[in-house]
Amino acid sequence: MPLLPILLQAITSGQLAIATGGEAAPITAGINLRLPEGDMVYVPPDRLQRWLRPLVELRLAGLSKGGELRLPRIVAAQLEFDPPQDDELVPRPRQERAEAPLTAMRTQLEALLQLTPRRESDRFLGTLRSYQRLGVAWLWALHDAHLGGILADEMGLGKTIQVLAFLEMLHADARAETLADQVAMPSLVVAPRSVVENWYAETMRFAPQLRPLLHLGKDRHAESGALAEAPLVLTSYQTLLRDLEVFEAVRWRTIMFDEAQQLKNADSQLRKAAARLVAQSRFCLTGTPIENHLGELWSQADLVVPGLFGRLASFNAVFRRSIEKHGNHERLAMLRQRLAPFLLRRRKADVEFDLPPKTEIVERIELDTAQRDLYETLRLKLDDQVQRTLRLKNIGGAPIEVLDALLKLRQCCCDPRLIALPEARRVTSSAKLERLCDMLEQLADSGRKTLVFSQFASMLALIEAEVQRRGISYSMLTGATRDRAKAIAAFQTGEAAVFLISLKAGGVGLNLTAADTVIHYDPWWNPAAQAQATDRAHRIGQTKPLTVYKLVARGTLEEAICALQAEKQQLTDAALVGGGFTSLRAEDLSALLQQAEAL
Repeated sequence: MPLLPILLQAITSGQLAIATGGEAAPITAGINLRLPEGDMVYVPPDRLQRWLRPLVELRLAGLSKGGELRLPRIVAAQLEFDPPQDDELVPRPRQERAEAPLTAMRTQLEALLQLTPRRESDRFLGTLRSYQRLGVAWLWALHDAHLGGILADEMGLGKTIQVLAFLEMLHADARAETLADQVAMPSLVVAPRSVVENWYAETMRFAPQLRPLLHLGKDRHAESGALAEAPLVLTSYQTLLRDLEVFEAVRWRTIMFDEAQQLKNADSQLRKAAARLVAQSRFCLTGTPIENHLGELWSQADLVVPGLFGRLASFNAVFRRSIEKHGNHERLAMLRQRLAPFLLRRRKADVEFDLPPKTEIVERIELDTAQRDLYETLRLKLDDQVQRTLRLKNIGGAPIEVLDALLKLRQCCCDPRLIALPEARRVTSSAKLERLCDMLEQLADSGRKTLVFSQFASMLALIEAEVQRRGISYSMLTGATRDRAKAIAAFQTGEAAVFLISLKAGGVGLNLTAADTVIHYDPWWNPAAQAQATDRAHRIGQTKPLTVYKLVARGTLEEAICALQAEKQQLTDAALVGGGFTSLRAEDLSALLQQAEAL
């Protein structure tokens, strides 16, 4: 008699409970279960142990009213169910019909973990490195299986060129097809607006035969009818949202979502729009698949391989809470195992190519007396306000008050002039700004080319004024910059020695290999954002050693942020790479204030 339906019925009726938090304890005793006919049967512990692990993972997601599991084939192929024993009577023909497609898919998944590099075609106008050819083989294998994946190579390893080589192969394969509808199926790349032109330029450089069609701007509707005829369509996320009906009407061969962290919120309108597009395969391209928590990973994974981790509520119960709150290493291993065929992530340290070394230096700066006194006054005042608010609303109900307090403290560390408070107007000096400008003068005199990143566009304006006063040549890029190409060219061609960049405007879509120095003026709790910015310079094409400075105000909130950065990085490394893991605290925001007080 098959054991699975009996176990499911026992769980549904409450006779057998499954806990999802913490480490799963080994089963040392059997249990008496009631059969459908009403009789009781004893199930030994070894049999229970074998079946309960996948049932814990599934968390009853997909159970129908009849007590049957309804699983996507891709999930069923990965589950570690043991075959029926001799005493478990299952009709052989039915069992064989069910197992045949699962066995085939299991073979496909195992092959994805043992790929050999696939050389780019002779028509492709670029030469791939060995790890990039492996990436092309991975893309091709998933697409051929009508699946998708997350290409999560670190920034600077050439995700764009791998995708273009793959798209060129798809185009050549389509031209060889005899069916007209197959030939007409286009490919789609969706990217942030600031990156779309870079995709166009790179396509024309490496694969001009793809004849990329830009679907952007006010006149884009005049070309809407041509989307289905173009080999490759390039558009932005916001245009996708506005023209969703137009994109839904096309059957795509493959879809590439570049900088896919844009889709990290599963409840956003943009993520829902992306899920409505029909394609043979879908891929997420991102160097930062996890920025805050594992829910962001689910959002992207479920987009490219629907059902891989079940519904979001099930994923949160089985994986996210167990890993983030309880540090459950068994669930972490299960997550990595499930994700392995569908995620390709290489780090610079893992691949062999001639990228110059990168040196990171944390420079701690002492605030002068007036700035320090202002900081301490603000900290005590804001901490009292925040603690009162938390007692009334708890951490989940008062994030705005906490974030506002943290913002003011961060601004004080950068420059008191950023704070819109009367007591801040009396402080006219900034130890960090003075140190930065001294560094920029020395670097410019030495012929160095420097990128300066800040979270605050208003801080960049203050830096700009000081750089102008000291006669240092510079370029600037923020969200308000109208001509990005001109600002970038001024730095890349040597006209400007310093490039002032807001982290939001310049964190993606830039190739700034002319730089040999990067300065992060203010730290941010998310290490992925800073790493992406640094990799604007530390990428393929860089020939000079890179020095990265992180300016941190000593004994302030900024040192607490640096500590939190390390913890956030552990989450990404654990889930995607396989490193150790330290559980996250739900009170991260509130704890920053407390850590700052301890410092």
